[in-house]
Amino acid sequence: MSNAFKITPAGFGWLAQAFSEANAISPFAAFAKDRPEFAERTADDLVTQGVIDREGTLRPEALAALRVLAKADGYFRLRILGTDAPVDKVTYFQGDATCSVDGAEGGFTVTYPAQAQEAGYILEEFTGSSRIINVPFRTSLSPKAAAVFLALVDLGRSRALLALAGEPKPQSFSPKEITDKANSRGSFFSFVRCLQELTGVEALSAAETTAALRELAAQQLVAVADGGYRLAGDALELALTFLIPEYVFHLSYGWMLTPETCEQSECYVIFCGMHNLLCLDTAGGMITIETMSGSDLFTLLVGALSHPPARQQIA
Repeated sequence: MSNAFKITPAGFGWLAQAFSEANAISPFAAFAKDRPEFAERTADDLVTQGVIDREGTLRPEALAALRVLAKADGYFRLRILGTDAPVDKVTYFQGDATCSVDGAEGGFTVTYPAQAQEAGYILEEFTGSSRIINVPFRTSLSPKAAAVFLALVDLGRSRALLALAGEPKPQSFSPKEITDKANSRGSFFSFVRCLQELTGVEALSAAETTAALRELAAQQLVAVADGGYRLAGDALELALTFLIPEYVFHLSYGWMLTPETCEQSECYVIFCGMHNLLCLDTAGGMITIETMSGSDLFTLLVGALSHPPARQQIA
């Protein structure tokens, strides 16, 4: 049986006084700046929910949950972007204990222990459960080559949509068009934007675009055509199939290496339909770009919300 209550950012900031040694991943640290906004009505709400008593002392029912949030060993966060009701869910892990913090109107719902199975019922509505992958694809690229590749995918998607509207144009682009697209900053429905959020890659020069195109050509992902460059093989099929994203999953996780140091990693999964999911991952300093099924993503999410991320060693 779980215990659930709602805490506002100001409430987290005020409760942080009881956890002066909260670590870097704790919501107490994140919302400490909001403490001045704490008001009497917030205190009354915490009393009503059984978080504190009338004297402001933490009640035992809430203390166990808040201890996990203060000194968690690790966390997993899921955001779903581009929906009418955005999902923002974090599970914190401390030993075998789990506590979730879900974004809610006006604050956050804290649940102890976390209810991964119940969360899975909701997440499956977004991921589906199909094992079909329309375009099997996987490559690993340097960050700059990945930016150029995804710029070509974005450009190819745009041309494909124009063709559907009765305005066919060649799937070939000049180095300047590619550079401009790689340096543009659109919405999260731009594949390049997702990569920019992951890597913070700086603007590419013309020379860097040329070098990246050579890297892509060596992997047979691009070819010279009509005086420019076009995607080749499965890469072109990817652009022609992943036309309109519905939403984007942002997955991030971290684990405490020392009381002051947190190792973190993240990836984006772009959802363009039940059989068209594209994962961008930064593992190992390279960018892995890989298609996956809805079932793959669902299994990954439920597992991540249930079990702490594996500790890794920093070289």
